[in-house]
Amino acid sequence: MDTTTRDPADVMEAVGFRGIRLAAIGDDGDVLVAFGHHDPDVVAAAMTELGQAVLGWTLPVEADEVDQRWGHIMTSCETCDSKPDCRECAIIRSHDGGWMAYDDETDGPGRFPIMVVDVS
Repeated sequence: MDTTTRDPADVMEAVGFRGIRLAAIGDDGDVLVAFGHHDPDVVAAAMTELGQAVLGWTLPVEADEVDQRWGHIMTSCETCDSKPDCRECAIIRSHDGGWMAYDDETDGPGRFPIMVVDVS
């Protein structure tokens, strides 16, 4: 599936809190991503609301825990050129639209602004 024309927040099934689109990602949903670069206090409040309303958290997210980064959608494992027998690529392709990488520290082609907190 070509994700270049789809909004990354739509690919990751983001939900809105305080006007910010958020998604829980990772194996256990322990990484929260806010799409766009926003005021860290507002992002922390939105993430806290999502965590408490949907994920059952009791502790708040603090603004100093939120990192500003750049993300990109992965449709292969990025190490094998999408070889047909690559297990990692097969796992990524099994998710509608691919996976989102969230560890880019600088802007670049295909990247979009995000804010991240890892609560694992």
